[in-house]
This record gives sequence, C-alpha cells and structure tokens, in this order.
Amino acid sequence: QPIGKWRCCKCQRGHDIFNFTKGAHPVSILNCVCTHRSCVNCTLDGLIKRFEPMNNVEVVQLSEDGLKQMRFGVFCDACGLSWRAQEVEEELSRKSPLQRISALPRRLKKRGAHPLEKLRYSQSMNNLSHPHSLKYPSPVSKSTLNLRALSNEMEKGHGKQAEFATVKFTGIRCTCGFCTEARSLCFQVVDPPRDFHEATFAKFVAERKVAAFTSTLEDQAKGHGTPMLKLKGGQHVNPLMSNPV
Repeated sequence: QPIGKWRCCKCQRGHDIFNFTKGAHPVSILNCVCTHRSCVNCTLDGLIKRFEPMNNVEVVQLSEDGLKQMRFGVFCDACGLSWRAQEVEEELSRKSPLQRISALPRRLKKRGAHPLEKLRYSQSMNNLSHPHSLKYPSPVSKSTLNLRALSNEMEKGHGKQAEFATVKFTGIRCTCGFCTEARSLCFQVVDPPRDFHEATFAKFVAERKVAAFTSTLEDQAKGHGTPMLKLKGGQHVNPLMSNPV
C-alpha cells in the first residue's frame, strides 16, 4: 500500500511512493515518464513530507517505536534512488527540551542550594489576592522549582521522549556515482493518524459493496416488491413473486 505520492514538477504526473522499514533505501525509486527524477521543486503528498534542512548537519528525531528507525532521507537527483540520512559523529546537543529541563535540578544541586530555598519568610511573600493570606501566613517559604517532578509527570502522561540523532543530507554518494547536494529533495516519513487505518478499511469496504436493486417511490406505489402489482387501474399478480424459478 503506498504511503503517498510524488508529483513531478516537469510534467505534473503523480506517482505512488512505497515505504521500506529496512535497508538504506527508505522509500521506492522516483522515476517519471518524462525522465525527470527529483528536485526541490517537486511536491510530496500523503505520509511522506518534504523536509528542508536549515544546516548541513541536523538533529532529527528517531521513530518512537522500539525499532528507532531513521525516517528522514534524501533523493538522488540523477537516478531518483532514496537514501536514509547518514548519522555523523559531530558533537551537537541531541537532548529534547524536556530532557534538558529534567537535568537542570541535578546541575543546581551540584552548585549548591538555590537562593530562593533559603529565603526568610516575610509579608512580601504573601499572595495579596487571597483573602486569608494576611490572617494565616505560611510558616516557611516554598520553592516552586520542581522541574524533576514536572518532567516525570509529563513522561507519565505523554510517554517517554523519543531519541535523536545527528545526521547529514548532503554529500551522500549514490550507487550511480552522484552525490546529494543542497538542491536535492529531502523528505520525512510521518506516522499515520490514529484513525487512518480505520478510514482506509471503511473506504475499502465501501468500494467492495455489492450493487443492489432499489425501489423508487413511484415503483413502490405500483406494488414493487409485493405479491400484487397495481397497473392501469387494476391489480395483477406479480409473476416474479408468485412463480419462483
């Protein structure tokens, strides 16, 4: 089953794209009748999206399943063969914002107590909008900087953060001898919506629905589907129902 379509920018023809979970080639080869392969002006539709790297080396997200697949890639301009983005050893920050927030309390602990944790209680720390803030002051000050608990709570509600990889899209040598460059068409394979498979199956069932005979209001008035037919002011026996074959 195709995951999307590639539309050639030269002749505007559309071609199905198929996904491969294993190997160095994530999707099928782009090959148009007009001999055009791919370029940045072509469009991608469906579960394959066009990706535009901002730098020569990018930090991208791996798949959230157990396989941790690289779903980013680039097409060869010369032959249309697809290649997965190649991982590089350049040191870049791969941590997500939530992971960096989670590590912040550990760094603060190494540096010593946070200044707010040793503040002496005073009236200026009261919540003036609360009607009982002056009558029942808090005995001690409390720091609201509990980022570790926040990250743990988000992980329980939304799952563990996906892993990242540092990759490049340019300079990948194809089997045809051509190297990908900045004008090569880069892409990303995305996950389908949760109801995508249900909608696809419903469409498949609807297409296979067997055609059946139906009766219009005029036919029903004439007795269609009943043992007696009302024709020309009289009643007649329905031969299809009274004489079954």
